[in-house]
Amino acid sequence: MSWLRVRFRVDRALAGTLGEALEELGAIAVSIEGREDEHVLQAATEETALWEDCTLTGLFATSTDIPSLTAALRERVTPASLPEPRVERLEDDDWAESWKTHCHPFLVTPGIWVCPSWLAPPDPEAVTLLLDPGMAFGTGEHPTTALCLAWLTEQDLSGTTVVDYGTGSGILAMAALKLGAARAVGVDIDPQALRVALENLERNGLADGNEARAAGQGCPGGGFAGRFTACLPEALPTDSRADIVLANILANPLRELMPVLTGLLRPGGRLVLSGMLADQAEAVAAAYREAIAFDTHREQNGWILLAGSRLPGVLP
Repeated sequence: MSWLRVRFRVDRALAGTLGEALEELGAIAVSIEGREDEHVLQAATEETALWEDCTLTGLFATSTDIPSLTAALRERVTPASLPEPRVERLEDDDWAESWKTHCHPFLVTPGIWVCPSWLAPPDPEAVTLLLDPGMAFGTGEHPTTALCLAWLTEQDLSGTTVVDYGTGSGILAMAALKLGAARAVGVDIDPQALRVALENLERNGLADGNEARAAGQGCPGGGFAGRFTACLPEALPTDSRADIVLANILANPLRELMPVLTGLLRPGGRLVLSGMLADQAEAVAAAYREAIAFDTHREQNGWILLAGSRLPGVLP
């Protein structure tokens, strides 16, 4: 089978919007890379700049009408800022290997690197999360994930139990375990995401020789047993309490899940909410006012993280 590789040379201001547009218009994969002479690693921290000039690449089926694709892109971005694409035809074998050249380790937050599994970790002293491009959300490049990872690096996680609600790729559960947590539970409504999360934890040596489970099998023994468990929301035990609950999803689900997320916390446990925009944070915080005392508010590129402690006496 063949594919079309469609490349655009753009500046950093356009890269994010154009990448989202490519995905909306049917790209099966999107990557970003800088000039060969501009050695800046892509990172999600504001302190580390992205490349000034980027090459954005989308992979499309060979049946894609490129003039129609370009016209549709011009409707989504400033027309004058979109150059004509460079289009190449790739065979499966060519793409399988060439796509790897676009994947590089990147520093998500000081002390945590995300690295494709086929590359050597860039800093042996840092926490490295081996994570390959895949179907599940969560590679560390989005500000909401970076905010959560930065928060985790500042905590004493020794011996704690962490719930990663909306786990996606499992990146937050992986980081928590590598930073000292005793157990992590990845929860997601998508069974495919749970399978990917479990594979990622195994790839990082965090799910071997324990009671890790995937998809609808539930939490072993009715509680948070084993180093890592991946389960659907309905398979969560109702009689266990976590020290930390992380939820990196969207504002509306965060509000709706208030009883569930607070119910997973022990009294005094920490709740971390991310995935909301600046103008949504107040409404999300208000939904938790009777159960959580928020004491942390962080912002990156317009995205907000809130963290706080469960109040004593709150039921369930």
